Amino acid sequence: MPVGSFITVRGPANCSLFIDPPGANNAYETSAGSCSFDLKWYEFETEDDPETKVGIIGCTSTDWNVIPTTAKQCQYGRGMLHVRSGDGGLDLSAELQLEDYVLGISEMPYSWGWPEKGGMEALKVQAIAARSYAREAQMARGNVGNNSCAAWCHVRDSTLDQNYVGWGHGFGYTIDEWIAAVEATAGVVVTHPDAPNEQVVRAFYSSSSGGHTENIEEVWGGDPREYYQSVDDHWAVDGTVYNPNASWTVELSRASVAAEVGLPTVKRIAVTERNTSGSARTVEFSDDTTTVTMSAAWVKSRFGLKSIYFDVILGVFSDIAGSVHADAIVAIYERGITKGCNPPLNTQYCPNSLLTRGQMAAFLTRAFALPPASQDYFVDDASSIFEDDINRLAEARITFGCDTDMYCPSGQITRGQMAAFLSRAFALPPASKDYFSDDNGSVFEGDINRIREAGITFGCNPPDNDHYCPSAPVTRAQMASFIERALVGAGL
Repeated sequence: MPVGSFITVRGPANCSLFIDPPGANNAYETSAGSCSFDLKWYEFETEDDPETKVGIIGCTSTDWNVIPTTAKQCQYGRGMLHVRSGDGGLDLSAELQLEDYVLGISEMPYSWGWPEKGGMEALKVQAIAARSYAREAQMARGNVGNNSCAAWCHVRDSTLDQNYVGWGHGFGYTIDEWIAAVEATAGVVVTHPDAPNEQVVRAFYSSSSGGHTENIEEVWGGDPREYYQSVDDHWAVDGTVYNPNASWTVELSRASVAAEVGLPTVKRIAVTERNTSGSARTVEFSDDTTTVTMSAAWVKSRFGLKSIYFDVILGVFSDIAGSVHADAIVAIYERGITKGCNPPLNTQYCPNSLLTRGQMAAFLTRAFALPPASQDYFVDDASSIFEDDINRLAEARITFGCDTDMYCPSGQITRGQMAAFLSRAFALPPASKDYFSDDNGSVFEGDINRIREAGITFGCNPPDNDHYCPSAPVTRAQMASFIERALVGAGL
């Protein structure tokens, strides 16, 4: 067939084969029938530099041997191509000698073998691993027409097996180092006396690990195998080797996680079991009433993680990232002092919202586990969800109301009022001095000095902090810091 010819296969049902040589008026088409045919352009012998190739229109593979990374047409220059009818379309298979196959592997940048990069030994190891993988898979899978490859093959040309690209990567610029690595290791495979197929080991590999490889039985099940046991790979997390995957982060919303595991919300996520390597094995998700247990492999797949080497850092609320009060907010959440601001999910804290007197009552009631009140103290809180908390606060003599028989539950609390609440709640002693210059004449001056001496507040104008701003409102985030400092200072 002349160079530059086009072959078109129409089908798969009752398809025909159309061959169109370039510049010719003798294009011809076969009668309808089978879509299967073979295309052979070399005998089965190694050709380091083939002179012709076949390109597959509409098929591309990613080439990371060039900068920037480029999607290239699938092109093949060694062996024989087989086209077979497959489920829902056509299967394209390349049949070739093992060494020719290894020459078409593109798993590691060929440039690593350049003298200035010093990675020639790595390329040799990659060649041995690729050859071992393919040879063992060939023996284990057997008949190409009926095996787990499921497409008339022994190995697939993707990360399901190995990234085989045929001609497509490197030709037209240097791949001398990769060819040299393949030739220097020709015929070499990994073996072990216990390996079932002529002692050849299918050499699994990855670009990175979390510092150790895995015990095969802990990840894929089955019986332990001596040649598939966890070994040290500290280079993967060594900062001097500039591994871009040495550490990584994936941020997910609570709502999306809850939806995937079938819970209304998620309050706790924890890695409960780990493999010998240290990678995650089992992860639990809980909404405080129901616990869902999933494998780390499921979590990796479902949430698009890079590996099963992960820890879980659960942000209590989705809206506190970046807040200087975030740690205090998490702390009072863990103490059970706050539940959130958007019930029933309570995935948000509303850190910038102004604190109301009713909310303040709830915070302090929970912080001190105040007992139920013996009476109703105020006339303006009957419709408030905080009525019970307000009465408990009054009975503990932490509040005296905002007017005769009134508490003003919806009123915004000021920094001065907050000082009074905390001073009474923690029974703080008088301060030894006056700390601020802007609270003279305030009815809360004594309380303000008390909470400053107790280390609950530092002022409102850093770094000088000689002002307290007693009339300024208090946000929910600020309140979290005030309460947490007070509790820690009291040894609680």
